[in-house]
Amino acid sequence: MKNTILTLVGAAAILALAQTSNAIPITGSIGFSGNANLNSGTAATATTVTSWSSTTVLSDAGIIASLLPGGTSVTFAQPWNFTVSSLINNFWQVASVPIGFDLQSFTFTRGTLGGNPYVAIAGTGLIHTTAAGGIYDPTLWDFSVTFQDPASVPANQTFTFSASQHSVPDGGTTVLLLGTGIFCVLSFRSEREAPLNRTRLAFAITSAAITSYDAIYGAYPKSLQELLQGDKQGSNGLLESPDSLMDAWGQPIRYTPQSNGFELISAGPDRIFGTQDDVVWPHKEPAGLTVGRGNE
Repeated sequence: MKNTILTLVGAAAILALAQTSNAIPITGSIGFSGNANLNSGTAATATTVTSWSSTTVLSDAGIIASLLPGGTSVTFAQPWNFTVSSLINNFWQVASVPIGFDLQSFTFTRGTLGGNPYVAIAGTGLIHTTAAGGIYDPTLWDFSVTFQDPASVPANQTFTFSASQHSVPDGGTTVLLLGTGIFCVLSFRSEREAPLNRTRLAFAITSAAITSYDAIYGAYPKSLQELLQGDKQGSNGLLESPDSLMDAWGQPIRYTPQSNGFELISAGPDRIFGTQDDVVWPHKEPAGLTVGRGNE
C-alpha cells in the first residue's frame, strides 16, 4: 500500500491562522453522499473526479447542523485531481446559506477492502460562512473521502465524505504568530500535520471497512479485530494487516460502536487516551439512511 502526502499552503491557510477568539467556531460533524464520475472504471487506477451528482447532506451534528440541515444539496468543485497538490477554495459550498469548505491539505492511499479496490483521501480544510450576521469564525476541520469498487455503473462511484472539527495537538496556539514569522509557522505546522493526516487516513480506511462489514453482515463489528478475520465461507477479512488499525504514533485505534454510528479515537502524540491531543472521528448515521452502502 503506497501513501502519498500532499501539502497545500495558501491564502486560506493564512486565514485559518489568523482566527480570532471574538467569534464562534463552527463545531460538530457532517457527512455527505452522492455519486462521483471518475476518469477510470475502477478506484484502483482513478486519479480524477470528473463530475459529481446528487451530492447532499446525509448527517450532521453540532453548530454545522443548524447551518446545513440533512438533505441540503451541496455543490462540489469539478474536476478534482486528488493526486495533484493545489489549494481549492470552496471545494464544496452551499451558495444559499452561504457556506463553503476550502481544501487545504490531504493524503491519499489505495488498497483493497475484502478484495475490492478503494482509494481514500483524508486531510484538512477550512469551513467559513457569513450566515447569522457573520458571528462564526472560519474553522479548521478534518475530512475524508472514500471511493470503493464495485461501482454500480462503470466509472460512476457512490462516495462518502465525512468531516469533523479539527484536532490541534501540540500547542496549536503557536499559529497565532504574525508578521515575518508567518511562513515559518506554516512550515512547522505542515510538518506536524503529516502524522495527523496519516491518522485521518487510517480513520478513513477503517471507517470504510466498518461500513462495508455492516453492509455484508447487517451490523457493525463488535471489535476492529473482526475486520481482519475471514468468514466461514473462506473469504478474507476486509483489512489485510493489523497495521491498518494503528495510528501514526504506533498505537491502536480505539473503536466504539454507537446506536447511530461509531467513533474512532487516536490517543494522539502523547499516546494517552483522554487528553487534549486525542484525535476523534465520529461517524453518524441519520434515521432511515445508510452510509457507504452504495446504491440501494
